[in-house]
Amino acid sequence: MPEIVTIECPSCEESFCNGDYNEDNPSDMCSCGNIAIEIIKYENSKYPFYVGISYEKEKPIIDAIMIEDDDD
Repeated sequence: MPEIVTIECPSCEESFCNGDYNEDNPSDMCSCGNIAIEIIKYENSKYPFYVGISYEKEKPIIDAIMIEDDDD
């Protein structure tokens, strides 16, 4: 079952979705500057990139939302 990962800043309550980031859109930051998101690449990895998350003061709230298939 596929999933969407959401990242929320507890300070400004701005939310992001991991699927919004790729090589064309490699980085972002919440409006208060607490959370920064960036694409990270590793040579010889089976994945083309990873989504990296860093924070200044408050830890982000990260949640995985399962998506049900229409066939169920």
